Amino acid sequence: MLTILSTLFLTILTLLLPTARSNPIDSPPALPIPQIENPFTNLTIPNAPPIPSPSKDKKMKCYTIYFPWNWIGTRNCFDALKKLPPASHIKGEFHHGGRYDQFRLPVTASSGDCLIEVKLVDVNKEEESTWDELRDRVTDLLFGCAYDKKKYWAGPTRGGSYLVAKGDGKKDGLKVRVKWTKPPKPRTLDAR
Repeated sequence: MLTILSTLFLTILTLLLPTARSNPIDSPPALPIPQIENPFTNLTIPNAPPIPSPSKDKKMKCYTIYFPWNWIGTRNCFDALKKLPPASHIKGEFHHGGRYDQFRLPVTASSGDCLIEVKLVDVNKEEESTWDELRDRVTDLLFGCAYDKKKYWAGPTRGGSYLVAKGDGKKDGLKVRVKWTKPPKPRTLDAR
């Protein structure tokens, strides 16, 4: 059975391959292989958006770190950022207390050694903004106050505050803060 299958395979192979035929005139002309241009050879990657700088942006203030253990893990902050209300382009009046909706402040989220706070400067006033804008300001703080500007995505950050305000920001506006917090102790089983 195996010899029959191998003979049949060799016969089909000799019929299909033009080089295996005895007379090259009987074979159909070979079609040229179309050359496809590689679209990735001239690919230009756009530059990353500029990292905000506290010296250029007067509304951003980075904290001064006096002890090395007060550096905040950027990855922890991104985990905390996921715990904030979902990003949306819906504008709303952020308010303190009162009705319970997605625009009620203050809001805090923490993970590991990172604490993110969003609050009103004046609790008696309402401010119009979106969660997209507030999340962008948190990201600006993480990158702008990073320890190493070349590795801002993975290294530690100092944290700081960012004022999202339409006016002068002294009496009105929204404040976003990223600060160090003592990480929770791991839970242990109590052996009794």
